Amino acid sequence: MNMIILKRSILALGLLTSSIAMASSTATIGTLASNVTQSFSAIGALMTGVAYLAGLGFGISAVFKFKQHKDNPTQIPIGTPFALLAVSVVLIFLPSIYAPAGATVFGSSGGTGGGFEGQGSTSLPGAT
Repeated sequence: MNMIILKRSILALGLLTSSIAMASSTATIGTLASNVTQSFSAIGALMTGVAYLAGLGFGISAVFKFKQHKDNPTQIPIGTPFALLAVSVVLIFLPSIYAPAGATVFGSSGGTGGGFEGQGSTSLPGAT
């Protein structure tokens, strides 16, 4: 019985202090939305980097699968390395497709949706 009272009092104290802290801060819905949209640029850069690294990984594995097929054609079908190579090409060129796809779907006259403008992607291979 005492444990239940202790848990409830700790919960009430935690809720009270968090509500006091929230009331004293100047955080509004607008600043919250601004913080969320600013984090989208980091998410876009992360997606770009992961796509390039995964594309390189799939390309290297395709080379090794071609070698395995050459050594033992009955064990590794030829479709496996070609499929890996196709996935590699798609992942490597995926970051350069973001801007044209966004302009196609949402139009080029509007602003940037979500805050990701692709900074830094012009120095990457394949970007124009």
